[in-house]
Amino acid sequence: HLHKAFPFMPPDQTHVIYNGVDVDKFDPNRFADRQAFCQRHNIPTHHRIIGTVGRLDGIKNLPMLVEASKDVLHHFDDVTFVIAGDGMEKQSLMQLAREFDVMDHFRFTGFVDDVPQLLSGLDILAHTAFSEGVPNSVLEAMAMGKCVVATDVGGVPELIEDGINGVLIPSRDVEKLTWTLCDLLQKPSKMSELGAAARDHIETNLNRQNKLNELESFLQGLADDPLEISESSERVELYDLPDLDVKSPFGRRW
Repeated sequence: HLHKAFPFMPPDQTHVIYNGVDVDKFDPNRFADRQAFCQRHNIPTHHRIIGTVGRLDGIKNLPMLVEASKDVLHHFDDVTFVIAGDGMEKQSLMQLAREFDVMDHFRFTGFVDDVPQLLSGLDILAHTAFSEGVPNSVLEAMAMGKCVVATDVGGVPELIEDGINGVLIPSRDVEKLTWTLCDLLQKPSKMSELGAAARDHIETNLNRQNKLNELESFLQGLADDPLEISESSERVELYDLPDLDVKSPFGRRW
């Protein structure tokens, strides 16, 4: 993804160290009281819960989830959508939910300081962003053994193997998001399998301590054998970097 976005970066001088997750903090075995979660957020205890976590701004494309919810609820009326986080799009998202007549099935929690506890209550994490690096919300939901449905943007396909430890969908494809959510809701065993595979992937490959060890080893290697950069190497100034120009669904630009 980096080499596509920044083709001037020499591959032999690029080393990616992914974000890691504290697998002890984000451990699904620590959270067993789903009923308390539902009571806290006024959610019927028999409901399946689809949620998302993060700042509420245009690049996250949360109207895609609100739009998909209308058809999901047409087929499954025992579903609640939780949008956790805060930002300048919050009021617009709430208004959109009212316009689609789905507000009764939405919970806007605002800022959440206990993300593992919130993730523990979800059945599916839906990540609909237009653009991403390596999103912590996806990493953390996978660590919690949750089924993740995410747009195939940025570094997300480097985390999720479609159909193995999560589901990838095209960006902006509301119909595909709707179909995927409905398919998973009627296949709870598939959700469990994807969630278990996600947890295993994080424990094996994206454990925070392993990533810290990898970073330490890399930095030590640089200290022992510094990279030789030719004086004639092309230098890239900050103003040469490509701009991210994403139009918010509500009309603002980011």
